[in-house]
Amino acid sequence: MLHHIGSTVQFNPTFLAFAGHYLFEPTAAPVRYPEAKGRAEGIITYIRHAFFYGRWFTGIEDVRSQAAAWRDQVANRRFHATTRERPCDRLLSERTRLRPLPDRPADTDLIVPAIVSQGARVRLDTNTYSVSHRFVGRSVFLRVSEASVRVVCDDVVIAEHPRCWDRRRALEHPEHIQALLEKRPGARTPKRRDRLANLSTQCRQYLH
Repeated sequence: MLHHIGSTVQFNPTFLAFAGHYLFEPTAAPVRYPEAKGRAEGIITYIRHAFFYGRWFTGIEDVRSQAAAWRDQVANRRFHATTRERPCDRLLSERTRLRPLPDRPADTDLIVPAIVSQGARVRLDTNTYSVSHRFVGRSVFLRVSEASVRVVCDDVVIAEHPRCWDRRRALEHPEHIQALLEKRPGARTPKRRDRLANLSTQCRQYLH
């Protein structure tokens, strides 16, 4: 929400577009009234205590894999305290009342403005991503999904990288670095330790 004054609510227009895409109507809970969304908060508490505590994860994909197994084998097979039914059984009876998801998913990419540095890189979170040296000093936009980072200049994608969920990593395409060094032999490149760490997860573990 952008503003919430009494019963008057102004939702973020991007969120309203998302709601329209999936055909649901958002309802704003009253300000400073947590009891209005107690069930939602209760679900978070349940997941935190029943799934997250006591587990170890090697990365985001491991989180998703373990969460899917826990959902199917534990959460959806327990008897729910309110419905007195297992969620997996309840879903079978409710499925006929549910709308199918759209064929095309909603655009949920994060759009971040950036300026290409002298080292031909853009920064996202604590990581840097290489681009061609021809765009040094240019204003660009980062179009960020959970899997990729695309650098856009004048509506053209000038670089694309896998999104890094580590911290303080330098992701680069070799052709970007080679072209930069040919134009500016004295240009700074990532430290040798960083370049080695970027080779693989095993390299990072070895350095650690």
